[in-house]
Amino acid sequence: MDDFERAFKAQENSKDPIPVNEGFSLIYLKLTGILEQKGLKKMISVGEEFNVDQHDAITNFPVVDSSMQGKVIEDAECGYFLNGKVIRHAKVIVGI
Repeated sequence: MDDFERAFKAQENSKDPIPVNEGFSLIYLKLTGILEQKGLKKMISVGEEFNVDQHDAITNFPVVDSSMQGKVIEDAECGYFLNGKVIRHAKVIVGI
């Protein structure tokens, strides 16, 4: 929280967005590291078979490569695991 507060203050007074963006990137990396230590894992869906236990299909889209039929071709929103259990399904686009 302290890091975010410092970053927001720096953002108010900064005319150069590059250092501010770098600061937010560092905070993001620090936060994701802490969450990973606690068991949070981002779901990797693109290229995987569509799985109703992990994915919510928001639409399907024709694909040129027939090997991608029935597979996730794009993430609209990432899914997450916590200690191996799905805590948020990925919202995906599936190839047909």
